[in-house]
Order: sequence, then C-alpha cells, then structure tokens
Amino acid sequence: VGVIERNLSSSVQLSSVLLAVLKLMDSQHFHNYVRSFPSPDELRDFVSLTFEVFLDLVTRAPFPHDWFTMSTLQNSTLLSAITYLSEALLMHFTDDKFDYHVWNKYFHLGVAFVTQESLQIEMMTPPKASRLLQRYGDMRIVMNRQIMNIWNRLRDHKIHFIPELVGPFVEMSLVQHADIRRRTIPVFLDFLDCELRSTGDFRKVETELIDKLDTYVSGAGRADDHYKDLLNETLTSECGRYPDLLKAGLEQSIESITQLLSRLLDFRNVPEGDEHRNLRMSTIFNLLQLYREMEREEMYIRYIYKLCDMHLKFGHFSEAAFTLLLHARKLAWSTFPLASKPPGKFQSASTEGELKERLYHDIINYLDKGKLWENSIALSKELAEHYGTIFDYARLSTIYRDVADFYDKIAGHVRAPSAYYRVGFFGKGFPSILRNKIFIYRDRKSG
Repeated sequence: VGVIERNLSSSVQLSSVLLAVLKLMDSQHFHNYVRSFPSPDELRDFVSLTFEVFLDLVTRAPFPHDWFTMSTLQNSTLLSAITYLSEALLMHFTDDKFDYHVWNKYFHLGVAFVTQESLQIEMMTPPKASRLLQRYGDMRIVMNRQIMNIWNRLRDHKIHFIPELVGPFVEMSLVQHADIRRRTIPVFLDFLDCELRSTGDFRKVETELIDKLDTYVSGAGRADDHYKDLLNETLTSECGRYPDLLKAGLEQSIESITQLLSRLLDFRNVPEGDEHRNLRMSTIFNLLQLYREMEREEMYIRYIYKLCDMHLKFGHFSEAAFTLLLHARKLAWSTFPLASKPPGKFQSASTEGELKERLYHDIINYLDKGKLWENSIALSKELAEHYGTIFDYARLSTIYRDVADFYDKIAGHVRAPSAYYRVGFFGKGFPSILRNKIFIYRDRKSG
C-alpha cells in the first residue's frame, strides 16, 4: 500500500479496490496475515504504512463530498480494519516490545477518524443522520471507546506521548457528543499525572492544554457552555483519584481552565460588525488580564497583538501604541535570543534587543499619529540612549531629528483636549460580559 494520489479518477478507483479488499477480510484473515511477517520490524513497517494510508483516506477523502453512501462505507470498513490492527499492536508492540512511532500513528489516526467532518451527525440533516445511525450506528463512539481502552492499557508508556497527544485529545473531547466528551475529558488528568510523576510538576501539559483550548475555542469556533460545565464537573469529580495532583495545585488549575473557557466563549460569541467592536475589545482585554494572572507569558503576548490590531483597525493609534508597549517593556536591550517567535511582521527578529527596537519604532509612529508627541519624545530618548550605548551614530542622528520634529509639532499645533466619558452598563438587558461594569470612553473626535 502507498499514500493514494490526489488525482480524482485514480484515487477513487484505488480507494474502491482497497476498500473492497478490506471489506472481504475478517479477523482471521488479519490474524493470518499478521502472522505471515517474518520479523517484528517488517510487521511494524506494514502497520505504520497502512495507518498512513488510512489517515490519508480519512483526512483527504477520495470520494466527492456528496457521495454519502461511499463515505459511510469507507468509514465502516476502516473502523473494522483499525480494530483488527489495534489487536495486533497490543499483541506485538507493548510492554518490553513497545514501539512509540507505530502507536503514535494509531492515536493520530483514531482521533482523525472521530473528528472527521463526514461523521459529525449533529451537523447532518435529520434524514441523513437517521440513515447513518440505523445502518452503522455512531462509529465515533466505537472508535473513541477503542482509543480510551488502549490508552489505559499502555500504563507506563503513556509518558512517551506527552505533551504531543494533548492537542489531538482536546480536539476529540470537543466533538459534540456527550458520551465522547465524558469519556475523553478524564484523560486530561491522566496527562497531568503522568507528567507530574515523570518531572515533578505538570506545567508543560497544563500549558499545552491551555494553548489548544485557546486555539480550538477562539480560533476554530469549537466548544460551548455545555462543554465548559462538563469539563469543570468531570475534572472536579475525578480529581479525588489523584492525591498527588491535588497537592500540586490541581484544583486551582481546574478553576483557571474553567475561567479561561468562559472568557474564550465570551470572546468567540461577540457578533461580527463594527457596532460590536467595543464589546470585542473588552473580551480581548479580559483574556489579556487572565493570562497575565495565570503567568502565561506566550498567551499574554499573543493577545497583546490581537488587541493592538483591533485598535489599529479602528484608528485608535494612541491605544495601539500603549498596548504594544506592554510587550516592549518586557524586553531587554540585549542579544538574548527570544523565548518564542514573535507574531506577524516581527517574525524575523531573533533577539530581545532587535525586537524591542522594532517595537519602539512602531510605537513612536503610532503615538505620532495619535498626536501624543510628548510620549513619542520620551520613547525616542530611550532609543537614543540605546544607540549611544552601541555607538550607532547614524541612527542616533536620525532619532534626534525625529525628536526635533516632535517638538516642532508640539509648538505648531493646537490640540483640543480629549473628552472622556464614564459609561456604566447596569441591568439584565446587557450581556453578562458587560453587565454591572463601568468603562471609560474617549471621544473619537478629540485628540
């Protein structure tokens, strides 16, 4: 077998032949075929390549989207084949013969099977969903049960998949089926426990869990209030089985993750449109504050740029400048390498000093557009001091000319003072994110 080519005609033919062969095979056929391999290495190579082909069929379906019968037949056939091959894996590649690579491919294939679009019954029309369930049942549940059963049988080998499998399992837990969610969510505690026993803390898994929830909820539009409540309820009820995790601060971690989900859902549920921009900015700011409280530096910085981009979109140059300054202030004038890759146009920066310099130039530019020239001068003087330290007199000359220009603007322009308004939102007529809160608004026409 090999990964199927993406030519429509040939891929349909090859896939049909492969599925026909697999459909004819029962457990005894698979058992005999597995036994025919002369060495474990050859069996491992065969299973690995077979899983690659299956993953290709699941993620890049060869049949057109409206070929519902063929798609469901493919999934039913693959489910049976994966089940048979998983038994071979348990027999030949566990305990002292454990093979990480083949098991890793199994888990990624299994999660892709459960989360594939063609099996999401909740998104189908009632007649189509009814036909699928009557003939094949919910194949997602069967695959999910198999994955969780095998995961529990790997025992001490689980640590090899952490934190890599956190993301795929989070994605599987977000499938809109209550049983799948209830069966998958407790494995998050298993991830945390495995890392705690291996390294003494669970920071890496917790960080990966937070990052993936942020990605899938705010970016991909997954999850809902039911998921948030079920996650909190399940983790809270199951945490008693992990006394070491409780001592390490598990309850606080569950509370933080629940609070994060609540704010992510608030952010995602804000309607599109300029009339809702203040509400959207408020949700981003709430996430910014939460990540700062949780000491999640990378996520905190990610939302700094999101908030900055929103301010720029609506011409709030002064606000964009001070938002970006939150990141610049965390950087040193040094050649230390960056802890993480910066976003957008700053990706080419490799050191803290280089990124800070580029941020300062953008901030000064935004302050200039916002007519806050006094602040532009203050930051320009910081840049000038840096250039003087490294003897970069060409840039030092340029920055002093900019300072002179800012003084000219202060002397030559009459600026009306900004008007500010204190606005409160009280009563049940406002969404929960705004209710009983007070904000300060600046007049768009001033400053």
